[in-house]
Amino acid sequence: MSVNETTMENAGAIPQPQAEEKAKKARPKPIEIDWEPVRQLADDIMVTGYGASLMVYERLSELARQAHEKGRANRQEAGPLAKFFLDMFAPPKKAKKARPSIKVPVLPIADYDNLTVSQVEERLEGLTEEQLKIVRQYEVEHKNRRGVLQAIDQRLAGTQE
Repeated sequence: MSVNETTMENAGAIPQPQAEEKAKKARPKPIEIDWEPVRQLADDIMVTGYGASLMVYERLSELARQAHEKGRANRQEAGPLAKFFLDMFAPPKKAKKARPSIKVPVLPIADYDNLTVSQVEERLEGLTEEQLKIVRQYEVEHKNRRGVLQAIDQRLAGTQE
């Protein structure tokens, strides 16, 4: 026996190979944890948080709608600064009185202003009574040529017979 072994025996120590084996046996077994309750708790927290956020969103949406309605209803009672900003973003105001639309008849004869009396007379044939009246009115308001007016009047008299 060596000095080390003697000292160990006297001190009640276990030789190294035996100590390693005993240490392996003495290791505690791993603790088995049931993770299901932890998982369930985490799931409950997440679902509750999600549900709460949905409730907040729904309530805020409803509050925003109500605030908008109340603002529209009380717009006239707003102070000067609020009116300034409300007017800035308000749609443009419609004109109080719309201009009457003016119907401009289209002359049934192309390039009328550049035609001679005889050219206008040639083109009167085939026009309806309404078209003849349009040409007559235009002629009176512009050149007022007696030959054109007589030709139109003769055709109008012929359509009324």
